[in-house]
Amino acid sequence: MNTKTIQGTYSEYLVLPESNVEYIRGWIKYMSPTPSIRHQDLIGNLYIKIRSFFSSFKEKKYKILFAPVEVCLFEGIYEKEKVEAALQPDLIIVCDRSKLDGNRCYGAPDFVAEVLSPSSIKRDVREKFDLYEKYGVREYWIISPLENYVTVYILQTDGKFDKGSIYELEHDTQSLIPVSIIPGLDISINDLYEEP
Repeated sequence: MNTKTIQGTYSEYLVLPESNVEYIRGWIKYMSPTPSIRHQDLIGNLYIKIRSFFSSFKEKKYKILFAPVEVCLFEGIYEKEKVEAALQPDLIIVCDRSKLDGNRCYGAPDFVAEVLSPSSIKRDVREKFDLYEKYGVREYWIISPLENYVTVYILQTDGKFDKGSIYELEHDTQSLIPVSIIPGLDISINDLYEEP
């Protein structure tokens, strides 16, 4: 598993041949090259449930994407030198389609889901949490494939995430997890953790 970290610029990151890398505050961070099957099942289940809900809309207001998709975070107007992070979340929802070009999302998506893996826990729970909060991701889900729980963070009016709500499969098999940015969309924790 190659999870090395090297110092570098965003411009250097852009020319790398590998797609399993992220750029965070002057560091190029390699991710695990292949996610586990459980990881893929969880993201696949979440994507299918959300996509199915969106298919009933006449207007294509929301865009849902799953990795690999780059999220480019920066202050003000996009310039390569201003990029603080280029991340590859497991799943995003973007309400403002003008943030998307053919390759990446410029600015914070409205919703991000990350599935934890042994090599990504620190990055997902600390570094990415801080970046998603700073740049205004409205809802952040951290999904644990091993311990079968989801922690949902909602951005508050003060620009900070709340303390998080935890949904556990073992105790809440009938629980619905509301996707707060999309009125009427709830994800069953049972459906999320179901093995296809």
